[in-house]
Amino acid sequence: MVVDTAVYMFMVENGGLNSDADYSYTAKDSVCDKSKVEKAYRINGYAHIEPNNENLINAVVSRFPMIAYIRATQSQLMQYNGGILHTGGYT
Repeated sequence: MVVDTAVYMFMVENGGLNSDADYSYTAKDSVCDKSKVEKAYRINGYAHIEPNNENLINAVVSRFPMIAYIRATQSQLMQYNGGILHTGGYT
């Protein structure tokens, strides 16, 4: 499953991410100010890796930041409202 890559493309085009101290959340609808050039984290690319490949995941996470996704279309997740979710043998 390929996840929407818009957020990754933004990070690469933006040259990375600003720190929260330099560019904090304002809870307002607005356009990102790309003039804030000092980046706390430089990001110049991204890659999708296949799920369930533990050797590859271990190699990646030992050298790079990693984002994991869950498929949130199952009815148990749609009805989730807090706590630990027990479903399908996974916690």
